[in-house]
Amino acid sequence: AIDYLYKPLDVDITRAKVDILLKFYHQQQQLESLNSQLIKLNEEKNYFLGMAAHDLRNPLVIIQGFADLILDDGNSYPEETVEHLNIIKSSSEFCLELVNNLLDVSKIESGKLDLKLQKINLISLIKKTIRFITPIASKKNIIINLNTEFDDLECNVDESQFEQVLNNLISNGIKYSEMNTQITCSVSKQDDFAVIVVKDQGKGIPENEMNKLFKPFQKTSVKSTAGEKSTGLGLVITKKIVEAHKGTISVESKQGEGTSFTVKIPLSL
Repeated sequence: AIDYLYKPLDVDITRAKVDILLKFYHQQQQLESLNSQLIKLNEEKNYFLGMAAHDLRNPLVIIQGFADLILDDGNSYPEETVEHLNIIKSSSEFCLELVNNLLDVSKIESGKLDLKLQKINLISLIKKTIRFITPIASKKNIIINLNTEFDDLECNVDESQFEQVLNNLISNGIKYSEMNTQITCSVSKQDDFAVIVVKDQGKGIPENEMNKLFKPFQKTSVKSTAGEKSTGLGLVITKKIVEAHKGTISVESKQGEGTSFTVKIPLSL
């Protein structure tokens, strides 16, 4: 709003208005200063997060590698020793996943997520992702289906980053699905967008907890079906990568019927 001073000037009114303007100016300066401090603190947090995660990564890889090496060396170990080695292996795998996720979050929040865009066959990328993740699904006798009319759907994406999106969504479906169920990955085209829907037959998510899905370290009350652990960062990273591709991600879920994630990305950027 615009404030006016009318002639003849009233000294008291003028003084009051000047005081208000000065207070407003000082408050604005304080807000700008606080905002600058918050930006700096956030940058320092991201730097520390990235450095800590990077320094933790190598020791975890070594621990996991040695656990695998001992378990696969052909020797017969006492049952208790094998159990302890499996605990070491699974714990180091989870910690390594968490560290990798923290590195991704740090990279995204500091604006260092550089997309290396290239034209790829989206169908081939999805088939590759399904092929790599099928051994994990097989442990729960889960079948992953690809449903599409296309053999070739050209899309301009960062192949590595978008493979991570697909892997996160399908892995999530496996994690919360029961034995002997199916996950369907459907691909269609809508105007100038590719539409990917990953649907599972899991327990579904309570409606009042849906808002937690894309928030860091937020978890719903739904438990994984085979004790799989969750870092609480996978869907956060997925959403950030999709948005970096100028796309959108949405979710629908019904308890007892499963959950479906829908990703829409432009065919060209």
